[in-house]
Amino acid sequence: MNTKISFQFANALDENDFDAAVKLLHNQCTYSIHDTEMVGADDIIDSYRKADAWCKETLDAYEYESSVDEEGVITFYDHITHGGLKHTHCCQQKITLDGDGLIAHIEHIELPNERESINAFFKQVGVQRNK
Repeated sequence: MNTKISFQFANALDENDFDAAVKLLHNQCTYSIHDTEMVGADDIIDSYRKADAWCKETLDAYEYESSVDEEGVITFYDHITHGGLKHTHCCQQKITLDGDGLIAHIEHIELPNERESINAFFKQVGVQRNK
């Protein structure tokens, strides 16, 4: 696994540099998240762009942070503030590279209790989450 590509991808997403992020993906990259599989670099990056736009429109404040382990697995930390309360949501993404060193597949990994925790936070602060 190339941790350099994982770091570049994570950093681009942390900075909302979607142009840099899409250049790291193979044109037919796949993204498995929850019960969905997206196909195509542009559609995948658009999903990240829409998630960020939702944060801007909905939350009082947010900050993205990430780390990359020795196997290239990215852990994303979303530090959010709304209604005077703070919460950090974590998830992981495992990437697989193609022969040219581009990202061919992204697998979203839901960490234990994280989804329930973020849903409880949103309910507590009265935020309706996108489906």
